[in-house]
This record gives sequence, structure tokens and C-alpha cells, in this order.
Amino acid sequence: MPRQNHPESNDPRDIADFVDARLDDMEQRLVEHMDTKFGEVRTIFLSGFPEGDPILHREYHKEQIELMKSRKALNRAVLEKLVSGGAWSALLAMAAALWMWIQSHMGSAK
Repeated sequence: MPRQNHPESNDPRDIADFVDARLDDMEQRLVEHMDTKFGEVRTIFLSGFPEGDPILHREYHKEQIELMKSRKALNRAVLEKLVSGGAWSALLAMAAALWMWIQSHMGSAK
């Protein structure tokens, strides 16, 4: 049914019916427009995720974060062992040098 451009008469009831019909029509068109646009936005949004699944995407990131944390812990542990081993190596090298120095000086005193 085509939309009327004006009420059928100047009777307030006709005017009220006309306004109500126009408002109902506008509301229906607005809801249809919003549904269409929401569907388009949803499609675009979901196309940004693998297989269109944002939950799977979030789980992947959580897994990557856990891997990064464990990798950092491993790197820290390796670095601590290297520093500790380096310190012991330096101490042993200094002790060996001191021992050799003592032997060379004690040997020349004879």
C-alpha cells in the first residue's frame, strides 16, 4: 500500500492515525536498515578472524602468551646457569693462575 503524503482530513483522529502510520513505517524501515547494516558489519568483523571464529583466535593468542612466558623462563634459567658457570670458571682460572705463580716463585727460591 503506497504511503499517504497527508492525512485524509483535518480531523485530529485522522491526523493521529496518519502520524502513527508514518511512525510505524519509519520504525520498520529503520529496523530493517539497522539489521542490514549490522549484518554487514558482523560479516566484515568475522572475516578478520581465521575461520570466522574470534574465540578460536583468542585461544590461539592465549596459547602464544603461555609459550612466550615459558620461553622467557627458559632463557632466564639458561642465562643464570651461564653466569654461574662463568663465575666458577673465572674463579678456577684465577686459582690456577695463582697456583702457577706460587709454584714458579717457590721453585725459583730453591
